[in-house]
Amino acid sequence: MNDVILEEAREDYVRAKVPSKSKPGTFHTVELTPYGAICDCRGVLNLKHRDYCVHANTVLEYVKTRGLHFAMNEKIKVDSYFVKTNSFIDEFGGLIAGEPTLFYGPDGSGKTISVLTIIARYSNICDGKIVYINTETGDPQNRYAKNQIMNFGGKLENVEFFAFAEEGKLHSFLGGRGEEKAEKVSLKDVMKKDDIAMVAIDSISRFYNVQVNNVPPQQRPSIASQFAGKLGVWTRFLQECMFKTKPFPVIYVAWMRSSIGEVLAKKEKTEKDVEEMISPQQLKEWTGPKALGYWSKTIYKILPAGVGKIQFTQIRGEHMMKQVVCKITPKGVEVE
Repeated sequence: MNDVILEEAREDYVRAKVPSKSKPGTFHTVELTPYGAICDCRGVLNLKHRDYCVHANTVLEYVKTRGLHFAMNEKIKVDSYFVKTNSFIDEFGGLIAGEPTLFYGPDGSGKTISVLTIIARYSNICDGKIVYINTETGDPQNRYAKNQIMNFGGKLENVEFFAFAEEGKLHSFLGGRGEEKAEKVSLKDVMKKDDIAMVAIDSISRFYNVQVNNVPPQQRPSIASQFAGKLGVWTRFLQECMFKTKPFPVIYVAWMRSSIGEVLAKKEKTEKDVEEMISPQQLKEWTGPKALGYWSKTIYKILPAGVGKIQFTQIRGEHMMKQVVCKITPKGVEVE
């Protein structure tokens, strides 16, 4: 603890360097705010003390033992961790602020209509803008999404819509570098005008699916690895965006259109989904699904449950294995 190098200390912000135990001579940079901690060893925002890495905890203890006043506001953290949306997802406690939530299910299972329902409901009560990123249609105006949100009683003025037909543009919008910056606007530009209440990406795996299913089998591991790397860039960027402001929920909509996806579509496999997605024993082609499992704090498996019905199973999260069956109505997805 004596080796901690304090670089900046205010009531609402601390930055310090902590020596690495595994790599002598190197240091990890840790930042603390009332909303959580971030360390370059993980590159992710953590809201709860129990999720802090050893470096973040070292800095926190250093601050306390030196008598420095730092406003670790527990009430703010608890209030911002679970976000109620006035939609069916509140049956699971709401969405998690500061961490990605994954909606995972086969084509036609109801993922998009579910996300649009959440957006519509939340748009009536949220503080700030909901950012909806569409990669699935060729309509740059997002007319389907706008029409559905209006039908579901949402406020379009509280939603910012984006549509990307190329992965490079999505990559640029979410902090990617190393490619030609085809899209000048990034999420940080949006944040300069408005607070962000939520980000939903439908779907985050669209370009991966196109690529992996149009190459020979021997090339698929490479495509999967590239997707995993970009997903890490996007997730870190989103968490960095919310680090010095109030954390917001992030929804990833995804499906792997391959033999992997067909396996996961089987209802009897539900309890093994997470294990299979993150197991280090899997074939290299599993790199894509494993990355989704790694970065997603909460995972919902979404399957059809009959005509006009959707079954949601939380396969990772506070209510693991809880199932809720919903019906599709003219006003959106509602609990049956």
